Amino acid sequence: MENHNNHWPYILAVILVIALVVVTMTKLDGTQARTISSSGTAYNNVDPDEVEIGYTIETKAAKAADAQAQNAEISKQVREALIKAGVQDKDIETNYFNVYPEYSYEKYTNKPIFLDYRVTHSIKIKSKDLLNSGKLLDVLVNSGVNNIDYVQFGLSDAKQLQVKQDLIAEAAKNAREKADAMAAGTGSKITGVFSVNEQGFDYPPIRYAMADKAMASSAGVVNTEISPRQIEVSTNVNVVYTIM
Repeated sequence: MENHNNHWPYILAVILVIALVVVTMTKLDGTQARTISSSGTAYNNVDPDEVEIGYTIETKAAKAADAQAQNAEISKQVREALIKAGVQDKDIETNYFNVYPEYSYEKYTNKPIFLDYRVTHSIKIKSKDLLNSGKLLDVLVNSGVNNIDYVQFGLSDAKQLQVKQDLIAEAAKNAREKADAMAAGTGSKITGVFSVNEQGFDYPPIRYAMADKAMASSAGVVNTEISPRQIEVSTNVNVVYTIM
């Protein structure tokens, strides 16, 4: 009967050879450079410079064509009112447009009964005029909009880029301060930067739900005022430094 214990010396030899190869490869794979890694974080509160308002125009009719025509007419007068209020035509965009039949159902048979066609046109607008964002809400409602879906304050692409660059510089400075402290504490000296990676840019726009605005305005509420608050933005970087 074969003695399996006789194989153990060979198995151990193979394991030792593999271990030596791994260590040798690790040593030859650029690990001569001594490094330390440090992460940096930066925060700031910035004023928004752009407002986005989402709204919906809904119409109903027995015929789909009639519901669409009514919706198109309201959409046209809303657009004209917005442009008159200072919104640029290019800043008025459709989110989605739906046409679908609506039914009710018999109580016992669940048989569908056609009611009408509903047309839903969801639109968003952007404006740099934050002080008059409340006025734009009133313009929307007074010109025929059924629902104000949301009001969102944020940063334009240009301001977002500038804020991000400033934060990255601050985060990198924070990372260096930490690295200097670690190097001093270990008796080392930073000699250069091995790599730098941005870990993310956190920018949450401020959004207000406004679903009941149209109903409230029809009841006589006018001259809406909205005061946007500042937006908290942050970023993180990871820097690997060479040391001696």
